Amino acid sequence: MLEILAALVIIGLMSAAVVLSLKPPDNSQTKFRDRLVLTLNQAAKESVYTGRVNALSVSAEGLHIMTYREGAWSVVQDFPALTRSRMTLQIERENIELPKIITPLILFEPTGDMTDFELNLRGSDMDINLFSAPDGSILIGDKA
Repeated sequence: MLEILAALVIIGLMSAAVVLSLKPPDNSQTKFRDRLVLTLNQAAKESVYTGRVNALSVSAEGLHIMTYREGAWSVVQDFPALTRSRMTLQIERENIELPKIITPLILFEPTGDMTDFELNLRGSDMDINLFSAPDGSILIGDKA
């Protein structure tokens, strides 16, 4: 009986050592994803409030929030390209080849409408899916 108890204690200590040696999950993907979705939803709502068209550019250089003022597009916020990641974009269910230059691809209209899109960011430590919802917001997950 004492031998069984000793074996259980040893197994418990070994299990504890294994659990304590595991790295905690990295929250950088979650923080990046949440900040990106919040910024995109703010850009969409800002279009409604200001009456100006805003946009998202998806290019080889990364993601860029843009606004249209005085007859020209300008970048207002950057999300640089992530190392070891691959972006794919569908607009109205069509795969889009990402341009090398910063170009507005997804429009946020003052009417509350936006370009129907699905954006996937995949990498060794990341798997993020964003898509436009019928209510004019951007959601996380897989589009149904």
